[in-house]
Amino acid sequence: MTKAIQRGFKGALSVWQASAWIYAINLLFALGFAMAFKNILSEEFANRDVSARLLEGFDFTFLSDLNYASLSVSSLMAMLGWLVVGYALVSVFLSGGVIATLLRGTFSAPDFFADSARYVGRFLALAVLFGLALLAPLIAFSIFLAIGRAMAESATSEAPLVIWTIVGIAIAFLKGAYFYLVFEVAKFEVVTENASPFRAFASALKIVTRHLASFYGILFAFLVIVSLIALLLHALAPEGKSGAGVFALALTQQAFVASRAFLRVASIGGLLWNYQDAKPKKELSPSGAQVSPSLEPTTQVAESQSDAEIKAESESK
Repeated sequence: MTKAIQRGFKGALSVWQASAWIYAINLLFALGFAMAFKNILSEEFANRDVSARLLEGFDFTFLSDLNYASLSVSSLMAMLGWLVVGYALVSVFLSGGVIATLLRGTFSAPDFFADSARYVGRFLALAVLFGLALLAPLIAFSIFLAIGRAMAESATSEAPLVIWTIVGIAIAFLKGAYFYLVFEVAKFEVVTENASPFRAFASALKIVTRHLASFYGILFAFLVIVSLIALLLHALAPEGKSGAGVFALALTQQAFVASRAFLRVASIGGLLWNYQDAKPKKELSPSGAQVSPSLEPTTQVAESQSDAEIKAESESK
C-alpha cells in the first residue's frame, strides 16, 4: 500500500500537466459561478452595505437581505446545480486521459484529450452503475435510522436515536467509499483490458473485495493528506479585511484547489498501481505490459499509417 502511494505521487509529478488541466477546468467553473455571484452582489446588495457588514463578521441581517434578493439567489442556486452537473461530466470525461497518461508515464495534450474522448462513453455507463450502487448505503442508513427511532420511542432519552444514526452514517460512508473504489477500479479495467462497463464493474467488485484493506488504506491516506493541507492553509490564511487581504485569501484558496487537483491525479495513480498489484496475473493482458495497444499515442498511430501508405504506393509502382 505504501509503495502504491509513493508511485502515485511519482506518477503525478511525471505528468504534472494533467493536474494543471484539471486545475484550469476547476478555475473556469469557479469563475463562472463567481461572476454570476458578483453580479447579484452588485445588483441586489450594493445599496445595503452587506459586504461591509460581513467583513466585520456574520450578521443575521444578511438573511433579510437574502430575502429581498430571493429571486436572484434562486436563479444562482439553479446555475450552481447545472455547474455541479457539468463539472461531474467533465471529471468523468478527463478520467480516461488521466489514467492513460499515468500508464504511459508521459504527457501529450492531443493524446490526453483523445484518450478522454475514447473512454467517456463507457465511463458514463460506469457512472450510472455507480449511482445505482449508491442506493445501498442510502438504504442501510434508512434502516439504522428507523431502528433508532423505534428504540427512542420506548426509551427515556434520544440517546438510542443518536447512536443508531451515527452508526448508520458510518456504515453508509464505508459502503459509499467501497462503491467509489469499485467505480475507480472499473475504469482501470476499461482502459487496461478494454472491458465493457458491466464486465468491468463486475470484475472490479471482485478485485476490491479481495483487497479491501489496501484500497481503503490508499483512499484514507489521501483523504488525510487533503485534510491536513486544508487545515494548514486555513491556519495560514489572512483575514480578508482589506483589498490586499482578500487577494491573499483568494491565492490561498487557489493553492488548496491546485494541491487538490494534484492529489486527485496522485490518488488515481496510487489506486492504479495497487490495482495492478492486486489483479491476478493470469487476468493481465497477454503482453503483461501496463499499457494496452489502445493506449498508443495517436501521433505514433498516424505515423505508422502514413508509413504503410508509402510502402503500398512503392510496391504498386
